Amino acid sequence: MAMAACVIDDTEKESSKSNDFNHFKEEVDLIAFLTLDETRESSDEANHRMEIEDLVYSEKEEVDDTIELHLNKSDGLIHEGDTYLIFATEAEGVYSLANENSLIIGINDIYDVRMPDIGSRYTREGFIQEMERLDEPFLVKLEFSSGSEGTVLDHFPENIMIDEEGNIKVYTETMYTSSGMVDLEVGQDAPVIEKKIPSEEVTAIKKAMKKNKFQSLPRDITDYGVEDGSGSSITLYQDGEVKRVGGYNSNNEQYDAIKDLIFAHVKDDYNDWLEETKVYLKELNDL
Repeated sequence: MAMAACVIDDTEKESSKSNDFNHFKEEVDLIAFLTLDETRESSDEANHRMEIEDLVYSEKEEVDDTIELHLNKSDGLIHEGDTYLIFATEAEGVYSLANENSLIIGINDIYDVRMPDIGSRYTREGFIQEMERLDEPFLVKLEFSSGSEGTVLDHFPENIMIDEEGNIKVYTETMYTSSGMVDLEVGQDAPVIEKKIPSEEVTAIKKAMKKNKFQSLPRDITDYGVEDGSGSSITLYQDGEVKRVGGYNSNNEQYDAIKDLIFAHVKDDYNDWLEETKVYLKELNDL
């Protein structure tokens, strides 16, 4: 699956709910990007006919090009010309919001998703790709970050992804400000590392994650006694489940063992990729 420079600000949203996305989908009948087609309002509620621009997930096998969306006035307002990301439930052919975080309008085409275990800020393409990752039998993503002072070139995303087939991709992606403006642009021709490892090495990563009890690790493994320094996170997508563990200056031996094993597959080429990427970003962004 081709990855694009889309996902931003992977701030972990803590949740008491299960991190099994298949469980989450039991609570949601539709995830889609929609625009307003027609509104019929009363004093305290409104029915909207919404046109589907991108259907991300549907509990039904077939969905029409438009749906009926019922909103109470307290749920929010739908404006003509805007595209919304909506998480909805369905009853008797009419959809309503799944919860208070289910109606999201893009700010500069960035959608701030506040749902269990998939919470982050995404472009539309980035969110669709995040949903696709949740269907992977096994996908692990290691991300490095810096908490120290420096320019934007000292903080660009460093992503290492390994899938079930042993495909590895090292890449960076566009950075955005909190208001959704581009902070550091990344084009389609950005430097990448692409390679493939044998299936037994993928199995070794799985075994290491099991041996080191990744699913039982706390989501935040930051050492708060150390200021600045480097950070990282590991996100596991497997059989409809997703879990992210990360932080700064970790001294968690179990986490570090998994991180080091993943990184070992790219370490010989990594420094060259970093330097090439810095030169590329500096030229592209005129820094």
